[in-house]
Amino acid sequence: MTSSKNLSFNGSSFVVGDLTWTLPGMAPSNSDCGTTLESDSFHSCDRIICSECYSRVHKKQAYHIYKHIDESSLDKSYFRHIIFSPPQEWVIDRMRTEGSFGYLRDKASEVMKEAGVVGAVLFFHPLRLTEFAREFYGELGLKPKDIWKKIGEGKIPFSEDTVKIGPHFHALATGYLVPSDKFEQETVWSYSNIGSLEYSLRNRIKYNLNHVGLALDGEGESIFNSYTYIGDLKRGGRK
Repeated sequence: MTSSKNLSFNGSSFVVGDLTWTLPGMAPSNSDCGTTLESDSFHSCDRIICSECYSRVHKKQAYHIYKHIDESSLDKSYFRHIIFSPPQEWVIDRMRTEGSFGYLRDKASEVMKEAGVVGAVLFFHPLRLTEFAREFYGELGLKPKDIWKKIGEGKIPFSEDTVKIGPHFHALATGYLVPSDKFEQETVWSYSNIGSLEYSLRNRIKYNLNHVGLALDGEGESIFNSYTYIGDLKRGGRK
């Protein structure tokens, strides 16, 4: 099993099997990103991995997700923030190739429907903060969301001292969940229900977007989008 101790870090990315992974805002920008156009607007490559364009793309994606949920037939007051955790050795193996990760995303959708999820937007998080990062930066007054943000901005080191492997999915979801013990017994996945989203949906979307895992192709571009709609929120195929 891969652990934080044998993750292969390469500056702003890490390697699992054949795939290189990174987080939003940690890839080099294009030479024209952020330049001023004749219309007095800024040129953006619209890539969430781009260090220059990340902030704009992050806000743009968060807005579109919120708008999609708001305009859906689902009642926002019933949405919950739920963390789904697959068996760790199994899920890390599914991060090794493009095909196996595609299977993992499909499996996650299937398993969450078994849990009772009717509709959701999913975010894949391959990493967790280390205890050191939580304690050290916590003493400086930083909450986990702030630590992740500063890691993306390069203000906190991206290394085995601050992050560790621990793949899981965050779902902003609606539905009637089966009991967690029954769900785990039947699927070997587990879930934690963080709570209602009626008054914090926008913030939870932003939080989950700021440290999604992004697999890269040979040219350093994202292979998969940063979020996925399932069930009654799905539109136009997989996002």
